[in-house]
Amino acid sequence: MGTTCAPTYANIYLGWREETKVFIQEMHTHTQHVELWSRYIDDVLCLWSGTVEEFNNFMRVMNRNDHNLRLTSEINQDRIMFLDLEIFKDEHGLLQSTVHTKATATNNLLLFTSHHPKPQVEGIPVGQFLRVKINCSTIEDFEKQSEVMSKRFLNRGYSKSCVNKAYKRAKQSDRNRLLYAKKEINENQSSPIRIIGTYSKQWREIKQMIHKHWHILFEDEIYRKVLSDTPSITYRRPTNLSDSLVHSHYKTPIMTTWLTNTTTGTFKCGPCKACRFINPQKNFQNVSGTKTFAMKDFFNCKTCAVVYLL
Repeated sequence: MGTTCAPTYANIYLGWREETKVFIQEMHTHTQHVELWSRYIDDVLCLWSGTVEEFNNFMRVMNRNDHNLRLTSEINQDRIMFLDLEIFKDEHGLLQSTVHTKATATNNLLLFTSHHPKPQVEGIPVGQFLRVKINCSTIEDFEKQSEVMSKRFLNRGYSKSCVNKAYKRAKQSDRNRLLYAKKEINENQSSPIRIIGTYSKQWREIKQMIHKHWHILFEDEIYRKVLSDTPSITYRRPTNLSDSLVHSHYKTPIMTTWLTNTTTGTFKCGPCKACRFINPQKNFQNVSGTKTFAMKDFFNCKTCAVVYLL
């Protein structure tokens, strides 16, 4: 939905609108037919007990607003789609469900060769097959959708053993247990020490070093009382190409002090061997000499990650 805060903002606004504009006394003529109203951000699953014409009148009233908010609807008595779920009635009139995939959906699963932590890459098939297990109410639909999911992962470079392992784990899982949320952690239970760092190629070695030498901290009596047996080591996403190329137009103002270095240009560092090749200046020209550019930072012989103009 664009920015990071957009889903939260949409939830707050639509929740407020439902309480103040929809489920109120003035709308009771229409809302009395609402048997179920389940919303995920801006998608709503509604169970309607009235007629189709009464539902269309309800939609017309909902779309009469000054907030440029327009609702679209899909009505079906036998089959309906909601997010990645397809709900339908079987031949016995019972409600069943399976995985719904949009016609415009593409295979955008993470490539197996992507530079991500190996446990995270191998965990993606597990999560996707468990999602298939949750969405499919019959074993026949689960097997059918699992075959489609397997082909998607194989096309993205995942090994057959990795895909089969995730499939078997989902198949052996109890769907009834997956449908219910896990128990919350007891507040009295001590949480492990969390070590957070930026992910890099060396992260695996760093993690092994921490686990290997963690027992040394337990030799201290004070640390022994507060430390957990094993630390919880997590990582944050490092800077990627998009972060380097795309920048916001808004720049956070920097508070300057008398310690702030405002000197710009290229200078010699002192007695190093490269100093005699440095031409001190505060601007430079392009190769053709038609444009002049001002240097915005301080540079000398010891500055790293720079491009030299010869």
